Amino acid sequence: MQLRDGATNAEDAGLGSVSAFRASNKWLVWRGESASTLHAARWPALKPVRDIASDDDGEAFALAGDALYFVDRNRLRVMTLPDGAPSDIETEHVPNGNGPSIAATADGALAIVSLVSVNIDLMIAEHATAAAKR
Repeated sequence: MQLRDGATNAEDAGLGSVSAFRASNKWLVWRGESASTLHAARWPALKPVRDIASDDDGEAFALAGDALYFVDRNRLRVMTLPDGAPSDIETEHVPNGNGPSIAATADGALAIVSLVSVNIDLMIAEHATAAAKR
């Protein structure tokens, strides 16, 4: 669904269920619910749609102008829309966090979130420890 400026009723954009999307002045890139493939189309026409192979099913993709950055086969990749071929970006850490984990600027600067370690503190409520002693 989309709601245009000044409109009071939403329109069906024909994208189905969307789990994540990115937009620029010219492009809309989205991932369908429970899908790994990315879809890209010119905005606002939304046709033709280009399918982009990606084995990531989260939000690890960014759009800056015509450049789409995404994760595929544990590699950070970039391609120029509409018909560029994906190429690898050398990076020490591939994005692997939850939620949006890549940000890009129009001049190609990247910010990457990568979870390199996890520390978890276990907190047990007082009544739980009392029940365990019984």
